[in-house]
Amino acid sequence: MTIRSKLTRARQLVGAYGPVIIANALAIYLSVCCWNPYDVKYFIEWYEEFYAKGRLLEVYSGSEKAAYFPLAILIFVLSHDLAVKMSSNPLVWRFIDKMPLIAAFNITYYVLTKRYGRPAGNLWLLTLSAYAILYGYQFDLLISLLILLSIIAIEREKRILYGALVTLAALIKQVTGILLLIPLVELAKKRKYRELAAYIAVSAALASVFVLPFMLANPLAFVDKTLFFHAKRPPQYSIWAVPYYVSWYNVDAVPSWFYNLWLAAFALATALIVLMMSREPEYTLKTYLKYMIALTVGFIATTKVNNIPYLTWVSPPLIVLTALRAKENQASARKLARLFLLAQITIVAIGITHTFPPIVAGYPVFIAEDLSWVPADKVIVDSGGLINIGCYLAIYLRSVSIAKAYFSILASIHNYVLAALCIANVILLVYALREVFKIAVK
Repeated sequence: MTIRSKLTRARQLVGAYGPVIIANALAIYLSVCCWNPYDVKYFIEWYEEFYAKGRLLEVYSGSEKAAYFPLAILIFVLSHDLAVKMSSNPLVWRFIDKMPLIAAFNITYYVLTKRYGRPAGNLWLLTLSAYAILYGYQFDLLISLLILLSIIAIEREKRILYGALVTLAALIKQVTGILLLIPLVELAKKRKYRELAAYIAVSAALASVFVLPFMLANPLAFVDKTLFFHAKRPPQYSIWAVPYYVSWYNVDAVPSWFYNLWLAAFALATALIVLMMSREPEYTLKTYLKYMIALTVGFIATTKVNNIPYLTWVSPPLIVLTALRAKENQASARKLARLFLLAQITIVAIGITHTFPPIVAGYPVFIAEDLSWVPADKVIVDSGGLINIGCYLAIYLRSVSIAKAYFSILASIHNYVLAALCIANVILLVYALREVFKIAVK
């Protein structure tokens, strides 16, 4: 083998494996450096006050925040139990707690690359919300993997398996259960009632295994925490948060009924999507991808409480549809990929705008869940301190007079920037959905 051929081979290897190696190095660093102190303090409470004391079934009645379905709680307490048994170092805890997320991130990459090509895998590596999840700790990377596997189940015409996989996703974050609607509509329209009954029975039985023990322990607490916790919260990162941000976090700036309109908007959007679904002449893989994207985007665009991790639910079906479209029309696929990346950039920018300028300026940060202002230095300490590159950068910029002056100005108007970004994010998602429908009918 000549030197030139060796160099060519080396370039090929770097091109093939370089992105995933860099992505994993970043993932490991983010896993160790930080987690979201607001969420994690409740997660650790699940472990210390309920799981470790043998009363996990009381978590919904006893914990202030247990807004997730049982599988999410079980995932955390079991991984954290392993972490505390292996080490007393909080940095090690973070890494072990996030190992399921790192595994899901890599398995999703592997499956996308193996099944739909390296560009599909690389597009997954550009999913900024995935890194935000690894940074802060949430469960959505596991949901993304389950959604990807459900797509493969549909490719293989296994709708009952699809239902089981989506049910597992809904047992982590319940709203993803809306994806169960697609086979329901298809099988009902085709009058395949036996398969429809089996589909419902398997999904219900699987859900019951996890839900019933907790629900029977305290039905009212379970329903209140899992269905109404977020409904009672102030708006966040959504179109409904615009007047809230413009009025400088004044939840009373508009009538209380305004914040409940999102339920009507979500119900209407879902109903329209189901109606369109019922009029489909056939139910191909593209049809499923189209409506998986439509249902999740419909929720994200209309929900009162939006969050950065939600976009990872859209990523697998959108990436698969982009890969399929690339075989037919490269320009169209690139356009869809750009819209996807712009939506990712916008939602991450919302999160950064909410916290980073106030921290650099030394101003308190507003925590919507508690309706409270938290001192900037406390946010830095709770978020990992100097090991967290974001906190390190914020502290450094504070020491540069010009930078601090700039971020002080930005912090004073960051609420208006948040409002504009929330509007831009919804517009991008709706525009991307329009492109999805144009592609899926071709």
